[in-house]
Amino acid sequence: MTPDQSFTLIVSSVGIGGALSGIVIGHFLTRSSQHKQWIRDRRLEEYKMVLAAVNEMFEAYSFPVKSLPNSFDRTLKQTETVSRCFRTIANCVMIADDLYKIDLFKNLLDCQGHFDLTQSTEGFGADRRVIVNLLIEMARGCL
Repeated sequence: MTPDQSFTLIVSSVGIGGALSGIVIGHFLTRSSQHKQWIRDRRLEEYKMVLAAVNEMFEAYSFPVKSLPNSFDRTLKQTETVSRCFRTIANCVMIADDLYKIDLFKNLLDCQGHFDLTQSTEGFGADRRVIVNLLIEMARGCL
């Protein structure tokens, strides 16, 4: 084999190897980026679910159902709403650590307990704003 043929063979091999390695590296970079995007989308979806559930809970206490004249029926409806809210929060595994950091369950139970003691929704507006603003701020951190 002549030196020119050897040089051509080496250059061709390096070119083919470089092209193949570029494809493999590109595949892993794309896969990693898509996985991060998927996690971000799931987290944002869970934040939306938690926000909806928390708002539903506060509304159940703030605006009692007028079609339920019996206070027992209203209390039952409120308790069902709180249970549904807590189940929704408990099912959000992608953001569970974030919700634990702000102690969401305790904060919501404190709000419910305050209402049960006073039968007043006066503190709900402030509590609701604090909790919802915390959740929105955490969701923005996902962006």
